[in-house]
Amino acid sequence: MSGRGSLRIPVFVTHRKEAGYRLRCLFLPEIDATAMRYEAALNKLRQAVVHHFRGTRSTRATLDERLWLGFAPELRFELVPLGFDSGRRWVEGAFAAAHFTVGGRRYACLPQLDGTVADLGESHLDKAQRTERLVASIQAWFREQRKERGDAFDPQRYLAAPNDELGELEISMHLAQGRFPFESEHDLRAALRDDGIGDGPTEMARAAVDLNDLYPDELTQAILRDDAIEELGRAIYRPGGGAGAIVLVGPRGAGKTALVHGALRQFMASETGRDRAKLQKIWHLDPMRVISGMSVIGQWQRRMAVLLQHLQFRLRDDFRIAKPDHLYCDNLVALLAIGKSSQNTLTLADVLRPLLEKRAFTMIGEATPEAWQKVQQRDRRFADLFRVIRVEPPSRETAIRIVGWRRAELERQHECRIAAGAVAELLKVERRFAADEVLPGSAIRVLERLAVRHARGEVGRAEVLAAYTAAYHFREKLFSRQIGLAPAEAAAHFAARLVGQPEARAQMVDVVALIKSGLAAPGKPLSSLLFIGPTGVGKSEAAKLLADFLFEDEGGLVRFDMNEYVDGDATGRLIGDAYRPDGQLTAAVRQRRACVLLLDEIEKAHPSVHDLLLQVLGEGRLTDALGRTTDFSQCVVVLTSNLGASAASRQTGFVRQQADVAHTYREAVERFFRPEFLNRIDQVVGFTPLGADDIAAIARLQLERVLARDGFVRRLTFLNVSAQALDHLARLGHDETLGARALKRGIERALTQPIAQRLAASHSGQPMLLDVAFGEGGLTTRATVLDYATRRTVPLPEDAVSAAGYQALAAVADALHERLRAQLDAAPAESEALALRALQVRLDPLREVLARRSWDLSERRVAPGRTVRQSLPRPREWRQTGHQQVFDELMAQQDIREFFEQLFAGASPVRGMDTELVRWQLEIDQLASRADSLGQHGIERVAVEIMPLQTGAGEAAVKTAWADYAALIAQLDLHELPSPRAGVRCFEGIGLRDAFGGECGIHLWYVGDDRPLPLAVRLLSVEQAAPDAAPAPLPTEIVRIRLEPARAGDHRRLTDLRSGRVRKFSGPLTEEDWRLLLWDGRAAARTSAAQD
Repeated sequence: MSGRGSLRIPVFVTHRKEAGYRLRCLFLPEIDATAMRYEAALNKLRQAVVHHFRGTRSTRATLDERLWLGFAPELRFELVPLGFDSGRRWVEGAFAAAHFTVGGRRYACLPQLDGTVADLGESHLDKAQRTERLVASIQAWFREQRKERGDAFDPQRYLAAPNDELGELEISMHLAQGRFPFESEHDLRAALRDDGIGDGPTEMARAAVDLNDLYPDELTQAILRDDAIEELGRAIYRPGGGAGAIVLVGPRGAGKTALVHGALRQFMASETGRDRAKLQKIWHLDPMRVISGMSVIGQWQRRMAVLLQHLQFRLRDDFRIAKPDHLYCDNLVALLAIGKSSQNTLTLADVLRPLLEKRAFTMIGEATPEAWQKVQQRDRRFADLFRVIRVEPPSRETAIRIVGWRRAELERQHECRIAAGAVAELLKVERRFAADEVLPGSAIRVLERLAVRHARGEVGRAEVLAAYTAAYHFREKLFSRQIGLAPAEAAAHFAARLVGQPEARAQMVDVVALIKSGLAAPGKPLSSLLFIGPTGVGKSEAAKLLADFLFEDEGGLVRFDMNEYVDGDATGRLIGDAYRPDGQLTAAVRQRRACVLLLDEIEKAHPSVHDLLLQVLGEGRLTDALGRTTDFSQCVVVLTSNLGASAASRQTGFVRQQADVAHTYREAVERFFRPEFLNRIDQVVGFTPLGADDIAAIARLQLERVLARDGFVRRLTFLNVSAQALDHLARLGHDETLGARALKRGIERALTQPIAQRLAASHSGQPMLLDVAFGEGGLTTRATVLDYATRRTVPLPEDAVSAAGYQALAAVADALHERLRAQLDAAPAESEALALRALQVRLDPLREVLARRSWDLSERRVAPGRTVRQSLPRPREWRQTGHQQVFDELMAQQDIREFFEQLFAGASPVRGMDTELVRWQLEIDQLASRADSLGQHGIERVAVEIMPLQTGAGEAAVKTAWADYAALIAQLDLHELPSPRAGVRCFEGIGLRDAFGGECGIHLWYVGDDRPLPLAVRLLSVEQAAPDAAPAPLPTEIVRIRLEPARAGDHRRLTDLRSGRVRKFSGPLTEEDWRLLLWDGRAAARTSAAQD
């Protein structure tokens, strides 16, 4: 049983300038709606009520809720001023209350308090007594909220505003009934009758949308199309009865849906004042939802019968009006396919056809020209029932006016500002990317998404470009006209990764230039390439590299192995058929509209597939089984073929001419493919066999990919393969027949598998260095476990900012001066005397300023403070981590930048670094340490080596490290000696072992998001640095972690594991930075010596 009820629902209305209107059902406040305009909010609330009760039945469980919805006593609304103690604070203000009387008792509904109803007692009580009961109810509600929410509960949020008021929503809603009380849930006859199909209104709500409910705000407006709206409106709402079937045929974006909405809007406006429930409705049917959840034979047919019954007789049954509703479907092709199965040939179109032939109701269809052609091809009898109305896209000038009007509407609806420059940019970009859609729809669709995303904000050119970048995933440098792209950049990308194929590299650079310039031919793919040549020479790899350069994500390559499409059913699987409407190829490109489409080994595909590709290569589009057009105009189509490989391998002679081999492949391709197929391909690119040098270069590239695997990244394991081992791998993988594929197998067998066994036996959180060398006819592997440096607390000198503090430091400086003078009086060697004078030159200015500052403070001429001398640069902030970090876990994080941000945010500033007194103490301590070193060791000659622990990597990191050491070298007053070999610098001076000794260890360098590179810093004697000297042992302690910026403008980051210092900075390290780091190193050394 079912029925329809007309309800008058009391509604609580609030209006806030920043949020708009919020409407809530007074007695069911969980049903609410918000919009900037009152009419829009009221319409949304109507839809929310219908949606809330959609599909439910009147049972004991739902009866209470439905009674509250329809409960509409005589209400008196007021804002009650109250003041009371809420338990923790005094609350004073107005509370919204809707008073009503039931059974001689008075009640007050408090909408701001989740619709709480307060019992105010019997009607004879006076106002003071009722107010007391009201306050008690509010206090009780506040106590419950505070228990649940704690300190987050704020009573002030529940006060009313002066413009809060009570409104009313009138709605006619279908009420479905449940079982009769005497019906058992286990009754067999009831179970057979209940197949899950409800009554007409219930099923219509499941499978269709009532467009009348969208009036007026959610209906699309058709601008400057009055004549077309008038024509369509007359066809739908003709006085003498329905028009049978109408179909709007036009390209996507031409405004077909807007015309339907416009005709409905015109009809609803002409019927203002009438009960909406008594008007003819337009139901937007989704064919897929008709069969959704249907698992029993005959079930969807029963649902469709119920839907059509309700469509025809709703007005007659409810209001005795002999008019049917109208049916609207924008996917006519689906009507011809949905319903078919191996046991049934009946479709939705078959069910509709008899009723349309009798003109039982009006059906409005919508289709693109391609989809309408599919309908005509599949079921001409069904198609002939429709009167075709052609919808041509408006002229560009008219379309731009429509876009401008829609822009103003979106600004009003979402309170955003869409700049004129944004619209201009959109109209420019739209021409390039919206090949499958026309104006104005192509631009309006993007504007609507931007307005929603940037509500109450501003949409400019940058936001438009960002929207298209997100949709198509092109890198910004390819997409934006403000960023240039030099051909050399693309050439370097392909040269570094595509080995031994200069012709292919040149062609791909041309493709990049074509895309960047926007000069690709319209109506075709961006480019189409046929890669020919032997197997294993990089044809598929070239397509991957092109996708990597063009797109900012990893999904830019869409690959199909044409070995899987050799049968006669291949075309149906690629574009869909009656039983599998979603074609694999068309669905993949619809999902990824811009991509490199790789069709591997195209010659093995069925000839019908080659015919299918003629349309892709020539027109840049395909139509699937459902009549949907898939646009290929933003794809680079790459075909690969091994045709001619057998003939080329049979060529004999001591030296095969490269031109002859290339001719063999081209000749084979021309014999196999038809001329009309080859003529649609932009370039046929030949790939040549790889030589021994090429294989060695590819071996290095393959090794980089091994290092990028998850096992190395997560475990912080570093792989160092010697040059001899790499040559051995290249020899193992050199096979002219299989190309680089043999190399991949050789690396997996000879390198990856032995390393996997060693890693599996090790602790997963333990950093490790794996050295792979060649010896005794094979590869040998040596593992070195790395340790994180032990954290030692290193306090800064005492910050005694007073006359006594300055006088004490001045006394230390004077004592050091006397030591230096005494050493000079002892007539040292000339080199030592020069070193002592250099220390005096650095010390004397500090003594003078300390003496002057001590005098000023003692005479009270200046107040003690933290003012830094103007001659000194402003110190950059160092921070101190508060506890020992678990670095083996933190380093395993995928985002090292996030690790540094968390580390920096959790650290506190290093106290004292902003005072001149502490900084001068650090400088004097360094001078004293150098004087001590001179007395103990004399003039030192040392070699400092910075070497990457991975072969063939780290040159840039080594250069950056030496640039940071420049400030340290400058303040040590040393003399640089000739370098005995690459990577080593030799110095002569005093205090060198003390200064560089603290740098010894492993420094982990991250560049951007790449995996870390270990750099070893070690201190050697000049003799140990000689080329013929025995190799010195490598350090195994990780002392620092560095993050270098991947983009200009980013900060550098550094953390010293021994002291716990961390900082974010730009540019190289300064002398002040090194004074702090040297202080930490000396203090840690003293602490370690004391513990030993």
